[in-house]
Amino acid sequence: MKPKDLAFGFKDEYMHMFGINNIGSIFHINKREQFAVTPKEIIKYERNQILKRFRFHFSIGCLIDTYNMVAFITEHNSNLCIFSLKDMSRPLVSNYPLNQTGIFHILYSPRSNCLITVGTGVKVWQVSLENSYQSSILDPTIKINLRSDFAYDKYETAILNPPSFDYNRELIFLPTSQGIKGFNLNGYMEISMSRLPAKSNTPIGYCQSNGKLITSDLHEGICLWDKDGKIKGTYTVCSSSILSLNFITPEHVLILNCQGAIFILNLKTGRSYHIYTSPMIPNRLILQ
Repeated sequence: MKPKDLAFGFKDEYMHMFGINNIGSIFHINKREQFAVTPKEIIKYERNQILKRFRFHFSIGCLIDTYNMVAFITEHNSNLCIFSLKDMSRPLVSNYPLNQTGIFHILYSPRSNCLITVGTGVKVWQVSLENSYQSSILDPTIKINLRSDFAYDKYETAILNPPSFDYNRELIFLPTSQGIKGFNLNGYMEISMSRLPAKSNTPIGYCQSNGKLITSDLHEGICLWDKDGKIKGTYTVCSSSILSLNFITPEHVLILNCQGAIFILNLKTGRSYHIYTSPMIPNRLILQ
C-alpha cells in the first residue's frame, strides 16, 4: 500500500458580504438553512444562496427548537422577541423586558425549555406554551418566567467567546478567582472544572462528548483539565496571547491568537499546525 498524505486546515466553502454590519449570531434553523443576525436585518441563507431578508433590528438570536421558534435580543434596550419560524412577519412575543445590560450571548437548553441570557451576569428564563401550538390555528400564548439571576456582580461576558455550556447536565461554566466553575440553571455551583484563577476574558473550550475542559493561562500555557478538575496536560502553541479555544473533535482544538493566527492543536501528540492568519481579529468565532 502506498502511504497517503493527511491534509487538513481551512478551505473556503462560501462567503456572504453584509456590508459594514457586525454579525451577532449565526445558527441553524434546520439541517440546511441558517440565520445570520445583524443590527439591520436577519438573513436566511442556505450555503452560498441568500433565501430571504427580514428587516428587524436585533443584536443576537438563537433557535428554540422544541417549539420551532426563534428568539432575538433587540439592539437597543436588550429586550426579548420570539417568532414562529412559520411566520417571521410578526413576533409572538414583542419587546419583553429582561432588565439586563450587555447581553452578547443567548442560549437555549431544550432539556428544560430555558433561555439563558449572558451579559452583565447570567439570567435563566423558563419558556412555556399555554395552549397547543401544533394543532391550534391561533397563536400560542407564551409564558416567560425568570428562573434564576446570578453572577451579576462578578461576571461581564466577552463578545468573542460565548460561555461554555453542557447541554446534557445543563451546566454553564463561568470563570472565578478559584478557577472555572460549573453552575446549574438555578444559579448554584455544582462542579469545579479547573483550579487556576480565571477572568471573563480567559479562553475556555468545552468538549460535549467527553466533558473535558481546556483553558489558556499566561503562566501555565494551554491546560487540558480532566473531569476532576486536575491538569491532564499542558501545551505551548505560540508566543502571542491566545484569544479563543474551541474543540473541533475530542482530540483537536482550534486556537486563535491576538495576531489573528489560527492553529489546530492535536491533544494526543501535542503538535500544533498554523493553518490560517486572519487579516483582522474577528469579533465572533463560530464553529458549527
